[in-house]
Amino acid sequence: MLSNSTDYELITSINYTNTHKDSETDRMQKVHDYVIKHYRDTIQLQEVSGIVSMSEAAFCRYFKKRTNKTFSDFVNEIRIGNACKLLSTTEDLSITQIAYESGFNTLSNFNKQFQKITQKTPSLYRAEAMRKWSELILILPLYKSFMYGIRIQSQPLRLS
Repeated sequence: MLSNSTDYELITSINYTNTHKDSETDRMQKVHDYVIKHYRDTIQLQEVSGIVSMSEAAFCRYFKKRTNKTFSDFVNEIRIGNACKLLSTTEDLSITQIAYESGFNTLSNFNKQFQKITQKTPSLYRAEAMRKWSELILILPLYKSFMYGIRIQSQPLRLS
């Protein structure tokens, strides 16, 4: 089991301490919570900077320093993450619908940002995800049989 594994590598030194003040962590949490709640909408830099009581320029510098990415890159990553979830779990929504559902105003910008973040087109991402799901559906009964000694009756698989 992963939680009992001794095969791991620390990502920080044992003596690591978070040098950010609690107020700084709270500030970033407010920004994160706002973006998660509003990523489908148009997010105005003025509004987000106001939430944390900073000017737009100061907020942009602060955010970049804390995350090593621009605020717009962060928002795009959240939006593309949602799109990836939808592409891999739904077949009834078109890529255009998913783009708009994820907060993008134009399909061309969605495609550009998607390719930039995933190095794949949305249609290729969906095709690969659906293929993985279909492979999992075929393998799952065999896995259960192996792990739990369940005898499986051979029946044709019906994908609906």
